[in-house]
Amino acid sequence: MRRIDLRHLKAEFLGEMGEILADADAGEAIIFLFEIGDFSAVENALKMVQGTYEKEGIDVNLELKSEGRIYGFESQLCQAVIILLSNAKDALANKKSDKKVTLSLETKDKFVIIRVTDNAGGIKEEIMDKIFEPYFTTKHPSLGTGIGLYMLKSIAKNHGGSAGAKNVKFGAEFEIKLPLKDEK
Repeated sequence: MRRIDLRHLKAEFLGEMGEILADADAGEAIIFLFEIGDFSAVENALKMVQGTYEKEGIDVNLELKSEGRIYGFESQLCQAVIILLSNAKDALANKKSDKKVTLSLETKDKFVIIRVTDNAGGIKEEIMDKIFEPYFTTKHPSLGTGIGLYMLKSIAKNHGGSAGAKNVKFGAEFEIKLPLKDEK
């Protein structure tokens, strides 16, 4: 496990996001093979939330131990991780101190598994089966639309994978599971 200082990621982020947005504006939709082990989608997601996490006093722990290749849209994978990091930040909003988020990435049983875990107390069991439904939100209407986790699940499904959530000891853990590309 390593801790990451998000400030060093900011400079290179602006140029990379400009490229992603230019591709989106040009209507490019090319599915490509990319290395999950270079962590660029994860690092780009961290760059997006850097300022807010620093302002909110949220510590991020990274556990990156994955290698392999997947087919997909790297920018969509980045968006999926941003959704998870944003939701973790929102869940920690009422916590005064000791705000922690762990972002992990590992390879297991022919899958890449991305997890975001927080220590915000967890998800109420009575709503657990609804959180991935479109327009479901626990936030005030001015603070959330209820499409983030639905988008996350759609992105995972479009990549041949899945998304899920569960409660853990001190909070919630969200998982994106994506199939590795065979090395044939």
